[in-house]
Amino acid sequence: MYLSDRNEIYSNLVLLAEKRWFCAQESCENSCFYSSSISDEYKTNERELEEVEKNKQDDKGKSAGIYGVGSKKEDYSRNSDKNQNEWNEVLKMTGDKDTNVRKRAVELLFPTFQNTEDKSGVFFDLAKLTESKDAHLREKAAELLSVAFEYSDNKQKAWNELIRLASVEDRRVRKGAVIALSSRYAEAPDKKKAWEDLIRLSAHSDNFVKLVATRALGAAFFYVPDKTQAWRDLQALTDDPYVYVRRYAFRSLGKASLWRALKAENEATYIFGLKEAVNYFKKAFEASVGFHIPEFYYPFYQALLFILFSDRPEIAKLESKQYLSRMADEVRDMKDKQKLLEIFEQFAELLRHAGNLAQGDISAQKMLLETSILLFNRFSGIFENNEEKAIFAHKIVKKEHSNLGKTLHERVEKKRHP
Repeated sequence: MYLSDRNEIYSNLVLLAEKRWFCAQESCENSCFYSSSISDEYKTNERELEEVEKNKQDDKGKSAGIYGVGSKKEDYSRNSDKNQNEWNEVLKMTGDKDTNVRKRAVELLFPTFQNTEDKSGVFFDLAKLTESKDAHLREKAAELLSVAFEYSDNKQKAWNELIRLASVEDRRVRKGAVIALSSRYAEAPDKKKAWEDLIRLSAHSDNFVKLVATRALGAAFFYVPDKTQAWRDLQALTDDPYVYVRRYAFRSLGKASLWRALKAENEATYIFGLKEAVNYFKKAFEASVGFHIPEFYYPFYQALLFILFSDRPEIAKLESKQYLSRMADEVRDMKDKQKLLEIFEQFAELLRHAGNLAQGDISAQKMLLETSILLFNRFSGIFENNEEKAIFAHKIVKKEHSNLGKTLHERVEKKRHP
């Protein structure tokens, strides 16, 4: 039995244990759509949406209708099936020869999708748009693939389509496809095949595809039917020549170890799984990449392990403070600093409650561990976004240094051979 006041303890976390792990459905900033939005460019700009809605209101009653460029078509909003007609109208706009009309279609694609009642076929409409000659349309359609997958009436066909799109020529389409794959594994009908698909993508020629596919394996492990083979697959990836694949393979093994701990039928297996998870998170943290990437998993689970098996009553409060201090240093120079600190406070609260659990109460410890997994899932999009920023920033600096070195070399050569 868990603590009698556990409902009050976790009320501030807004976590419901009955929700499926790793597929939050709420439309908050880090829902499945946000979780799929690893980069800032994938976040919806609310001011932009407000402007779109304002433009739609301004257009009412005008002959321009939804086009906003002097079209004489009837105002679609008068139709009885308004929402579906709006979507069909936007689709027509995407094929218009006028650049301004296509630009308007890009702006309306997401808000119109939101208002469409029958979303069952929208995924395949978007998949078709990823083949548009207009680069902005391809990019916007790719961004929406993840959220549209949820409503698809044929998820196996949709999954297969995402696999195809993950290898097309346009890198932005590949990016949107693999993000959708990584966030929607839990909804894939054939999870064995889906796991095998992610493993294959971890060896993709596109490094971003490799990174995201490998990172998704940790969450996918909770659902894959053959966990023995899945474990072997993850172990094999720890020897991959690409450093980010190794890093996220270790992290995925850490998450898989948490699953082992939760499913353990005796105390020894439970303790082994928890210690194993901390060890893998540490290896992920220590994976050599030549520069610092923010680490969110290892500090928390290291502190949690120490608290759960310590005989010092005051240790939870001390570890909680040290955890917050460490994470504050970790995000000191980040733009999302305040948001992240608020998130870390929730994790710190879990650490403090861990200190209140009775020694040997494995059931209560497992429930707290499950809550921590749910909490990490809830904020995974934000964490991964900041990891991406660090990686991208390093690549920019590295490229600039390379270009500078090349320029200096050329100058020296010109002086030597005028």
